[in-house]
Amino acid sequence: MNQYGVPLRYFYAFLLETRLAELRQSLAKKSWTCLSLVALGGGLLGAPLATAVQALPLQNEAEVTHVEPAIAPLLADGIYFYGEATTPNQLGHSYMVFEAVGQQVTGAVYMPSSSFDCFRGEITPAALNLEITNSYTQEVYNYAIATLPSDPVVSAAGNVLTPLALSGLYDLGAASAEELALLQICQSDFQREAELEI
Repeated sequence: MNQYGVPLRYFYAFLLETRLAELRQSLAKKSWTCLSLVALGGGLLGAPLATAVQALPLQNEAEVTHVEPAIAPLLADGIYFYGEATTPNQLGHSYMVFEAVGQQVTGAVYMPSSSFDCFRGEITPAALNLEITNSYTQEVYNYAIATLPSDPVVSAAGNVLTPLALSGLYDLGAASAEELALLQICQSDFQREAELEI
């Protein structure tokens, strides 16, 4: 402990981080010193310094470009059809059809021989988060459907895909012309809304 009651290991860690920040600023344009500091960091100060120094840019700051890491989509772009029953058109069961583009979805939820509501939302690792518009009142409410772990599948193109498994719903494969018509109506409605907002 020092005179302020702070354990010395925290005090030294703070000093080391401060010194590393100063080193980063002073050495950013001197790529030749990175190698010697990496050797010093690995042998004298341990791995944290070596890791920090290796992360320094080797070019002049004017030449450095920021590159976003590639994020694999949670669901391949396309149209999906799910239902509470294992087969389509079962009275008393809900169904949903949607198109995924990136992490965004647009679609319709309905019951056979009844009305349908439109939704849009986002796919996350934990849930399909939706904003559903009531077709009668135009009231918008949030609804989340939990995603379940599923085994990866290798596609014909050699890509590894993880099918989207939704809690309480079955993947019914390809949507019929009726479901696609509902999807088209909802997409057109949202497109008109977007145009009016501009």
